[in-house]
Amino acid sequence: MHVVVGVGGGIAAYKSCALIRKFTENGHQVRVIPTASALEFVGRATFE
Repeated sequence: MHVVVGVGGGIAAYKSCALIRKFTENGHQVRVIPTASALEFVGRATFE
């Protein structure tokens, strides 16, 4: 399954990392589309 996750700026951006990890651990392909504000909370490398 292919999953697209949009991440906005806010403290919940940290929670998206756990969600993305769960998807990838279960064999799903995940594409993350962060806003510029989200990248202030979580670095780009974290989403790769």
